[in-house]
Amino acid sequence: MATYGLRYQSDFYNYFIKLVSIKIYQQDYSDSVEDDVRVQSVTITANYQDDNTPIIGKGAKIVMVVDTDQMGYLDSMLVSYEKQFLCVIEYDSEVVFRGYSICDLNEKQLLPFATITIEFTDYLHRLEGKYPDCLSDMGINTSVFALVEEILGLTDLDLPLYINSTLFEDNMASAATDTFLPQVFVQNANFYSNSFNYDNIYDAINKTLQPFSAFLYSYDDKWVIERQEDITRNGNWVQYSAGIATEVSGLKEEIYKQGSSGESYEYVDCSQIIEYDSGLQTLIISLRDKILDTLVFNNYTTDVLSVADSTPDAGTLDKNTWYKYTSITIDEIGTLHAGVINQYVKWTTDHKDHGLCYNFEFQFNDGSYESTQLTIEYKMAADKSLAEILASQRVRISFYIRFDGGDYSNYYLYEGDFGNFVVHPFFPEIPYATYATFTPDINQRFVFTVSKTMDLSEIWEDLGYPTTQKFTIIFLPMEELILASWEPILTNYLGDIKVSINETELDNKIEYHLNQNFIKTEEYDLHLFDLDNINYSNGLELSDGTRTNLWASENSAIACPLYEIFAKCKFRKYGRTIHRLKGTILIDKPLKPFTLITDDNITNESDEVITFLLNGFTWDLNKGTYDIEAEEYTEEEVYVEGVTYNSAGEEEGQTDPPETPTGIVADQLVHRGTILVDWNPVSNAIGYKLQRRPYYSGGAWVADYKIVYTGTATYFHDAVSAEGDPTGETFLYKVCAYNAAGDSAYSDPPVEVVWT
Repeated sequence: MATYGLRYQSDFYNYFIKLVSIKIYQQDYSDSVEDDVRVQSVTITANYQDDNTPIIGKGAKIVMVVDTDQMGYLDSMLVSYEKQFLCVIEYDSEVVFRGYSICDLNEKQLLPFATITIEFTDYLHRLEGKYPDCLSDMGINTSVFALVEEILGLTDLDLPLYINSTLFEDNMASAATDTFLPQVFVQNANFYSNSFNYDNIYDAINKTLQPFSAFLYSYDDKWVIERQEDITRNGNWVQYSAGIATEVSGLKEEIYKQGSSGESYEYVDCSQIIEYDSGLQTLIISLRDKILDTLVFNNYTTDVLSVADSTPDAGTLDKNTWYKYTSITIDEIGTLHAGVINQYVKWTTDHKDHGLCYNFEFQFNDGSYESTQLTIEYKMAADKSLAEILASQRVRISFYIRFDGGDYSNYYLYEGDFGNFVVHPFFPEIPYATYATFTPDINQRFVFTVSKTMDLSEIWEDLGYPTTQKFTIIFLPMEELILASWEPILTNYLGDIKVSINETELDNKIEYHLNQNFIKTEEYDLHLFDLDNINYSNGLELSDGTRTNLWASENSAIACPLYEIFAKCKFRKYGRTIHRLKGTILIDKPLKPFTLITDDNITNESDEVITFLLNGFTWDLNKGTYDIEAEEYTEEEVYVEGVTYNSAGEEEGQTDPPETPTGIVADQLVHRGTILVDWNPVSNAIGYKLQRRPYYSGGAWVADYKIVYTGTATYFHDAVSAEGDPTGETFLYKVCAYNAAGDSAYSDPPVEVVWT
């Protein structure tokens, strides 16, 4: 980190007779301090943008006055480069700003007594061109804490981090020194627009903190992350310093128009304005599903792990990790080989069955989707010119796919005689292969693209309809045909791998309603949310890789999906006629974003004093004034389960129960001892109830119906063999849908399965 020496200092007393000290440090400066600088004005601005931009940057503008013929010693700041100067502002001996110089627009006036204007920033808003190292590997997961640490590190301001949050997922540690940040992991792939380009750190942090309704800003000499839902609480916060978490007193700030000394404020020049804005009637949350571009990531390294078996056994490889056969040499990792392969690994082997291995997992499309199709695509090249293999004029590129876990663990998947895909316990004589011929060109190196799509519908049935399946894919070296014999090409380039499933990207919209006498509709995009399907990168994860599901916090005690917590925050702020306070206030106190502001003269229709949250502001340290904009916020309980509320906040609910589900089918899965039942979804249902006759009780099958499943899925694996011997029994199934208005009729006639 650069070393800064104090070069300029200006001290003065402001309107409240409080000492304001401006200290400007220059990089690599070691001479004496020039303290004859006169400061005309100092302003600090908190650049709050909106609820969907969690990063709140802070900047300072300093205007200095100097004799024109003596201003040369300040010119170094006017022509400075980024971060050449560090500014520290103290108010009554308390640090209220720390930031670096920027060179966008500095000014000076050529008058007898000239002014020089210099700007500084905490650098949060200057990081759109920085790309985080922790996201550079597309194939791994990163903790939210690591992502936050990286953006704070890029500012070069080494300050402790304070967190105000009571939000935890059901499976998280939630002691006094715990927060969700180190316990939540995001998939790096979610920040990639393709296999090579990913979000800058500014966009990545905004995208990550938004679903938590959390904001990042600097305050005094601290970094702060604060969830909107927790702003009004009185409890302790968590401080992180050097990675160590401790419980500390909160930084909650409150000011009152009619408050006691030190907390009270007054308006300046009748500047106060109250705006009334329509409340929110409909909230639409668009869950931006992002299917994984590839299940096998191009994140090779020169020091990949080794395996001693050319076809390693199931359970021996970690998921999403590259391995090489022990005799292979990894020569190089690079980009843009032959102008065609964007990301590649160069490797050498002398045997055609020795290759690179990768373990991946995907989720099958269930009965309500298309059949599952697995597509393997990649590029390969050899380290020789076409002229060097003119004798063969033919090459072969091959790969194996092997089951890892499940009913056919250690079996191979390959194409049968009739184009269907089958499993086989033996090593195939010829694996999947692409044969390529070429026209010799002595000036070229050859690059071939492999592409194979496999319809796994029948395989899914043979496997017993699992939800997920792991595979090991083994990439083999290229081979050339020499004298009727296939021989391995020693040095190969492998890259641009894309292993994908035919899921369709869905624009899921969740719609919540409140206060029918309003007309305003707001739509928000969420890129990170609870999602079980592992084919998508949106799902938040815990440290062990399991997906998050249900969350609770101090103001949302009933555990629910994260997007419902998000909706509650929005309705607490916008679920009524919105009171917005603007104006200039006078107060002898450093304020933070989200300071609570009250004025006993500003009440709602129930004559209750309104609490405002301070959003953006500009603080004039000379005058002791703040130009503010604040919005109303309450702690009231809000229910947002996708149902409708009237203007009094009373639940109206669904007016009609859902339609009866159709398309119910049931099939016996012999090798799993279950019966798979599925049905078509119903548009206005929030769940389903499945009944089966008979059920097992007291050592015998009882000829009556019993509910065997309640939930949101449109299928169920009924483990009848776990209850009793089902041989010869006839099982009947019927299903209904339900919502807030009640249950639909059950499907009729029941579907029948005779266990054989």
